[in-house]
Amino acid sequence: MKPIKKVMLNGKAILLAATVLAGAVAATGCNAQVKASGISIDSVEVNASGDESIDVTVNTVSDRSESSENEITESITSELVYSIDLGLGDHFRVPQVNIDTDEIAKLNNKIADDVKEFAALDPDPTYECSFVDYEVFNGISGIYSIVIDLNYDGWGGNYKAFTFSADGHVLSNSEVIRLFGISDNSFYNTVRAAIMIPASELECNGQKAIVGGMVNTDYEYADLVDESLSGQIINLYMPIMINNDGKLCVCLNIVPIADPHDSEYFYTVPEGQKIDVVRAG
Repeated sequence: MKPIKKVMLNGKAILLAATVLAGAVAATGCNAQVKASGISIDSVEVNASGDESIDVTVNTVSDRSESSENEITESITSELVYSIDLGLGDHFRVPQVNIDTDEIAKLNNKIADDVKEFAALDPDPTYECSFVDYEVFNGISGIYSIVIDLNYDGWGGNYKAFTFSADGHVLSNSEVIRLFGISDNSFYNTVRAAIMIPASELECNGQKAIVGGMVNTDYEYADLVDESLSGQIINLYMPIMINNDGKLCVCLNIVPIADPHDSEYFYTVPEGQKIDVVRAG
């Protein structure tokens, strides 16, 4: 049994229909055992402080089906993260986190500021050459990552990634990697080894990008690969997130040529597997 959600909300019940929670709590007080929509709930703890806020902890049994896991994740993320309108058009989906802490408030402000700064680069963002979209991931119990795509017509822009906990703490990249037993000092070598896996599959004009564990100087874009594998790119300032499989992922472009942002991907660490994330536009 493990807790999957604990969050302060303003007058909102999440995870399950409000009627299920209300009925369970009314029947038994602070703890209840209920089953709804195929989701087996081991206990529900509610602490009402007398105002609008309700502290809800839901514990689920470990034998949930995969479909139930997906239903729970979708329900949580739809309540935890919502879109706001900055007056830039429907093609700008700007996320905000619905948790009442100072850290989350600062995160929400940063996200809005980043989007405004991005939009200011386009002389007419309402013309729909610029797009913003996002995706929420929940691969570790109580930990969420938001990936935001700031996209200019496919070739320009960048990804932003933020990770936060259900109790409203915004994790630094150092804190994220420590969840996987990786220290700041070992981060570069660990990520470089992971990125070497997809890099070794690159080939141009009969020359492989990686030969003998080193960048092949005869490869046409050797300088770009070499830079992508350097500390200039692989560092704790790069976009880092946790995907729905609970894998640590980092974002970079191994060969940034014609469309640098369009060929920018997230890769799992240490497997080096390219994963699909949101693409705005």
